[in-house]
Amino acid sequence: MSLSEVKLSGFRNLTETDVKFHENWNVITGDNATGKTSLLEALYYLGRGRSFRAKNPSEMIQQQQNELVVSGAVSIYQESVRIGIKRDKQSTLVRINGETTSSAAQLARYIPILFIGPESHKLITEGPAVRRKFMDWGVFHLNENFLPIWQRYQTALKQRNALLRNNNQTLPASLNSWHITLQDTADQIDVMREEFIMMLEEAFSKVLQILLPEIEIALSYKKGWGDNELATILDNEWQSDCSYGHTRSGPHRADIQMKVNGKPAAERLSKGQLKLTSIALLISQSYVFGETAVSQLLLLVDDLPAELDAQNRDIVLNLFAQLDAQLFITATDIDLLPMLKKQQHSHFKLEQGNISQT
Repeated sequence: MSLSEVKLSGFRNLTETDVKFHENWNVITGDNATGKTSLLEALYYLGRGRSFRAKNPSEMIQQQQNELVVSGAVSIYQESVRIGIKRDKQSTLVRINGETTSSAAQLARYIPILFIGPESHKLITEGPAVRRKFMDWGVFHLNENFLPIWQRYQTALKQRNALLRNNNQTLPASLNSWHITLQDTADQIDVMREEFIMMLEEAFSKVLQILLPEIEIALSYKKGWGDNELATILDNEWQSDCSYGHTRSGPHRADIQMKVNGKPAAERLSKGQLKLTSIALLISQSYVFGETAVSQLLLLVDDLPAELDAQNRDIVLNLFAQLDAQLFITATDIDLLPMLKKQQHSHFKLEQGNISQT
């Protein structure tokens, strides 16, 4: 699978264009503020249905335009699947081969996409929610049963939280069935996450030995509740949860913890080490995806030369070369990526939002 073509209109500062990509590596160069990151953002939007930097999707619509359109052709086993997203100020329309869908999961199946950029260190420095999203992206692609089970869990959790907001200190009669559903789905989610974490730990250990051989980072999974059955914990925590107004135990509170000498990695690692560790995590995620998925990963890498020195840059590029992935990488100058001479690639130049192939 590869993204063979993308058409854009009304997207940020990019001019209306139709770009055909290489199935292996694609390099986008240009001065700062010419639209390199915007092009990666458009590809990410096509695969995820959301931006990696805009909280409000309408921010991506070009000034003096009413809507944006991003469409692409995905080559799968010599067949082409057309995917398109149109966004105006109020709504989003997604179509796959002409059929309208509201499921971001369908986009993710056709265009599995990961992004490495200047903010990737937040995977380590920010709270558990960021790492849960990272983990569950991996579990989603590892196990097709994950999404419906997670949706059942979320439905039961919303029901429990609604009852909690009534602030009734007495256990409602209807609560038992919700607790049973929560426990059943939580146990299944936990098993699937543990399987993913085992694979991630193995890959992370190998990648970290290459990127940061002088540092040992212990990676561990916290499932989000104690040793007792979740239903029992939820019964016992009902009154205190009423005070908080939400459920404090369950897989929605899970985390991946990283420690150096028993201390949180965010506190012990330098800025440069945090960058390399976050890159190691995302490369490890890519390895796990490649071991089990039938489709090819799209890996977006923004301004790697600005983030790493030449030595570490070459090491990371060598790791990228070992992945079964279609790579899109930006830089101000192609000479900053000398390893490209060894890879089949296409080179695109951006000037004031205009994209041209060199």
